[in-house]
Amino acid sequence: MDNFNINVVEIMLISIIVPFYKGNEYINDLLYCIKKNAILFKNLGDIEMVLVNDSPNYLLEYDKTIIGNAFELQIYNNKKNSGIHQTRINGLKYAKGEYVLMLDQDDLISDNAILSQFMKINSADMVICNGHVECKNSDKLLYTHRYAYILATSLLSYLYYGCQICSPGQCLIKKNSIPSEWYEHILKINCADDFFLWILFIHSKNKIVFNQENIYLHRKTGVNVSDDIENMRASERAVYNILKNNKLIPNKYLKKLNRRLNCQQVFHDKVSLFKKLVSLFNYIDVIFFYSIFRLFRWRR
Repeated sequence: MDNFNINVVEIMLISIIVPFYKGNEYINDLLYCIKKNAILFKNLGDIEMVLVNDSPNYLLEYDKTIIGNAFELQIYNNKKNSGIHQTRINGLKYAKGEYVLMLDQDDLISDNAILSQFMKINSADMVICNGHVECKNSDKLLYTHRYAYILATSLLSYLYYGCQICSPGQCLIKKNSIPSEWYEHILKINCADDFFLWILFIHSKNKIVFNQENIYLHRKTGVNVSDDIENMRASERAVYNILKNNKLIPNKYLKKLNRRLNCQQVFHDKVSLFKKLVSLFNYIDVIFFYSIFRLFRWRR
C-alpha cells in the first residue's frame, strides 16, 4: 500500500476540461474553485485545466493572479465555432491526465470535490457525485435517494426517460474508458452529447460508482443549452440517428428510444386534445415506463 501511494504522488494528474464560449463573467469563479481543489489534492498529484475557446473571435479575459503555481492552465482556440461536443473532444486530445472532469464554464464545485471524487473512484471507470441545481427559490438536490443513483446506471431509464446525470461536471472519468465511438461521431446540435456519452458508456459495461457527497453546483444562467426543450429534443433525435446509422447499440434499444422521442413529439404537436389522446394511446408502454422512472427519480 505504501508503494502504491508513492507512485500516485509521482504520476497522478487530473485534467479539468472546460469548453469556453463568450463566458468571461464565469471564468474567475471557476479558477478559484480549481485552485482550492488543486491545493487540497497536492499530496496525491497535480491538476491541469484545459480551456478550449469555442468563440475564437471573442477576447478571453481572466485574472492571471488567481492561478499562481497551484495548477497548470492550458488555453486552446478552435479555428471556428465547433459546438460543445467537438470542443470537449478537442480538450480531451490536449489533456494529459489519467482522469478527466468535464466542467461547463458556469459550473462550480466544492473545494474538496476533486479529492473526494478521486478517493471514491478506486478501480472504477467513473464516479458520479451528488450536487445541486439552482432554482428560483432554493437549490434542488440532484439525487434525493438511492433509487436515483440506480437509475443513473440503467440504460432503460435513459431510453424511456432521458438523461439521468445533470452534467458531466458530476463525473470523474478514467480517460481511457471513454468509448471511441463518442470521439468518432460528432453531434452537431448542442445539448445531448453527454446523453450520447452515457448511453455508450453504460452499454460498454464500464464500472460506475457513486459519491453521495454534495460537491457540484449547476448554475442557472439563463442561457443554459440544456434548458432549451426544443433544442434538447432535436439533439436527442440526432443521437438516435447516429446510434441507428452506425449500429452502436442493439435494435431492441433503438426501438425504445425512438418510441420515447416519437411520444414526446406527440405531446408537443399542435393538434386537438382528442387527436393527441388518440395518438398517445399507441404509446402506453412509453408513458408507463416514463411515469415509473419519473416517480423513482424524484421520489423523496
